[in-house]
Amino acid sequence: MWNAACGFAVYPAAPFKRTRKFVECLGPPQTLPPGGCPSASRNARCGASFAHDAKLDGSDTLQLTYDLRQHGIRVLASTIIGMEHHTPETIGAEIDHAVSHDTDFHQFMLYTPLPGTPLYVQMEKEGRLIDVDLADIHGQHKFNWVHPAISRDESKRLLDWAFERDYETNGPSLYRICRTMLLGVRRYKAHPELRVRKRFERDARTLRMVYSGLLWAMARSLRQTNVAVSQRIEALRHEIRDECGPWSALTSAVVGPLLFWTTRREERQTGAGSEVRTSNDYRAEELGDDIGGPSSLGASRPRDV
Repeated sequence: MWNAACGFAVYPAAPFKRTRKFVECLGPPQTLPPGGCPSASRNARCGASFAHDAKLDGSDTLQLTYDLRQHGIRVLASTIIGMEHHTPETIGAEIDHAVSHDTDFHQFMLYTPLPGTPLYVQMEKEGRLIDVDLADIHGQHKFNWVHPAISRDESKRLLDWAFERDYETNGPSLYRICRTMLLGVRRYKAHPELRVRKRFERDARTLRMVYSGLLWAMARSLRQTNVAVSQRIEALRHEIRDECGPWSALTSAVVGPLLFWTTRREERQTGAGSEVRTSNDYRAEELGDDIGGPSSLGASRPRDV
C-alpha cells in the first residue's frame, strides 16, 4: 500500500505526484508492478476547495481514483472532518464532494489534536482543549477541542452522517471491492506475463468462489432499504457470473442464502439488545485492578453518543 496525498493543503504534494505518475505508467501492460498493486490510499481534508491548492498542480483526484480502479487497484480514502473553516452550513457539500470519489473504502475522521503533537500544544496554549477521557481521543467519537462553529455533540452527528452518506450513495465497501476486482480481471486476464495473470486469476477465483454468494446476500438484504444499490449489486453479480463462469452461479445459490440467514439472525440478536463482546473485553476484566480497573481501558464502560 502506498499513499496518494489528495489533501487540502495539509499533506505534501510529492506522494500524490508519484501516485499520478505511477498511474500514467500503468498504461502499457508490461509496466504493471510485479504481482500487481492491490490497494492505494488517498488522504484528504474534507472539502471541495482542494482543487485550487497550488501544491496539487491542478491534479484531478476524481480522475485519479477512477484510473486506479480501472486497473483493479482498490482505493482507500481518508477524509478529515471539522477543520477550522468548516461550518454546519458548508460541511454537507464538502462531505458530498468526498463521497463523489466513490472509492472502495472511505474512512472519515474528526480533526483531532492528539497529545504529543504540535497541534495539541497549540490548542492547549489557546485554552481550547476539552477535558475528556484519553481513550476517547481517536477521531471517531466527538471533538476534544472547542471548534469555532461546530459543537462537540454536533461533531459526532456530522461524523456519523458522513459514513451514512457514503454508504447510502456508494453501497457497502465489499460490493465496491468486488466491482474493482472485476475491472482488474477483465483488464489483465490475458496479460502476456504469467506473474500478472496469476495475480488476477486469484482475484477471479475469489470472486467466483466467495464473493458471488456474498453479493447475493447483500443485494437481498438491501432490497427493502436501498433499491438502487441493491440493483447495482445484483447487476455486478451477473457480470461476475458471465466473466468468471458457472461456479459463481452455484456459489450464489448455496452460499448466498446461508449468509443472508446468518445476517438476519445477527440483526435480530443485536436488535434485541444482545451484546457483542470481544476477547479484549474479557481480558481487561480479568486483569482488573492490576491495570487500574476496566474503566482505565474503556472496557465495559458505555460511551455516550
